[in-house]
Amino acid sequence: MRPEALKCHFGHADEWEYFYQNLGPVIEPIVKIHDVLLDLLTKTELHSSDDNVVYMLAVGCLKEFEELLLLAGNGYGGGTTKLLRAFYERVVTFHYLATNPAKIEQFMNYTSVHWHKLLMEAEAVHADAGLDNAAIQKIKDDYEAVREQFMEVICKPCDKKRPQMSWTKKPIPQQASELNPTLRALCFNAYLRPTFYLHTTFLGITWQATTDNDEVKLFGTKLEHETAKESLELAHLLLVHATDVTNDYFKLSRDELMKELARDWKDAWDQVRSAKKPEGE
Repeated sequence: MRPEALKCHFGHADEWEYFYQNLGPVIEPIVKIHDVLLDLLTKTELHSSDDNVVYMLAVGCLKEFEELLLLAGNGYGGGTTKLLRAFYERVVTFHYLATNPAKIEQFMNYTSVHWHKLLMEAEAVHADAGLDNAAIQKIKDDYEAVREQFMEVICKPCDKKRPQMSWTKKPIPQQASELNPTLRALCFNAYLRPTFYLHTTFLGITWQATTDNDEVKLFGTKLEHETAKESLELAHLLLVHATDVTNDYFKLSRDELMKELARDWKDAWDQVRSAKKPEGE
């Protein structure tokens, strides 16, 4: 490595300072819940393959929150919002499977569909998938073994079917509705709205633009700060939820601590909302 490369910093010190000055009250609660969930995960005892899947999803929730926090701390409001959508889906799926462990096998079996999709795309463009004939045949055999399990009817009179787009026919909002009213209430701001940021849509572009004296400005600092703050608040709440699910599923008996983490979230964000807005914003 060249010596000058050591001087390269992948981050924005001015944004870190802004975060500290304007979102300071949430730093300690976020560090606290991060450490609590990490501690809970180190104390879990895995007794079955179902436990392993739930555990991996819980770890995935923690890791994804870390990524989201990194973007928010560097002033990338749009990026934070995009990850919020993925984080919401992960938390809902994690909670749904923890509540309905009988569905975990179905969740795992859809892997064969994913592999088949990858193989079909590679074959369509004559790409080298890096697989020998035996591996390719296994992917096809595994897909055939589960294919009927993941078909949806698109025309009842003619009995026309197609592979479904997800491991379950039950959409994320419906899963959330069955789990928790608060989780369902977050669907608009933490799942549907961020989808327009994640996908290439004109609506998503307009939400990331401001107009000043008839001049359109994309990704302005003020807008990015506000978006990052809103997304991080929701993500923090989702992490509280994921931590609570982890405690319940693995029977770790930290119920009072879970209530404390929820109070921490409310108190910290109440302070942020009541604070004087930064000058110029």
